[in-house]
Amino acid sequence: MEWWDQCKRTAEEWPAVDQKRTNMVIALDAAVSDDTFGSWMGCRHPELSEEVLTIYAQKWSPKPGQKIDWMGTEEEPGPERVMERLISEYNVIQVTYDAYQLHDLSMRWKKKGLVWFHSFNQGNDRLISDSQVRGLIRDRKIWHRGEVDLRDHVQNADAKVDTEDHKVRIVKRADALKIDLLVCMSMGSHQVLYLNI
Repeated sequence: MEWWDQCKRTAEEWPAVDQKRTNMVIALDAAVSDDTFGSWMGCRHPELSEEVLTIYAQKWSPKPGQKIDWMGTEEEPGPERVMERLISEYNVIQVTYDAYQLHDLSMRWKKKGLVWFHSFNQGNDRLISDSQVRGLIRDRKIWHRGEVDLRDHVQNADAKVDTEDHKVRIVKRADALKIDLLVCMSMGSHQVLYLNI
């Protein structure tokens, strides 16, 4: 957590980002019930090309005994409504996602032609991205503003080392804890750097 807290930057340190011109990636890790729906959006630092800025992070949790309302209301927008707003307000070039719970949503959005959707492989690619995001945090190359939910999800995580390849897999410290926003940041920051945007 000391590494993570060192990644927080003040408003004075934060670079100017043109939301209509800067290429953004959104990452989604979804659930319908019993877990949270996480979303993260980020981009490359405009001057430090190996560093990643967290522009947005939000989670949605289902009410007890209910499922997450993906559209929500104007007063309490759900993840689908918020993602459509972000796509319209920012230069989002890709939405990367865990296909397990998001296949239907991605198909609807693909039909609308909103943005390029990329199903993020949860096997070896996740090992690579989880190892990479750990390095970004360690080296203070991921920027954030101290988002509370994101910090909670980082704190809820452990690193499980793959004995064969010595790569890190992000896992929950306990079954009841949530790490969806960290998983989103892992997938999203990987794509930001991989796409060289």
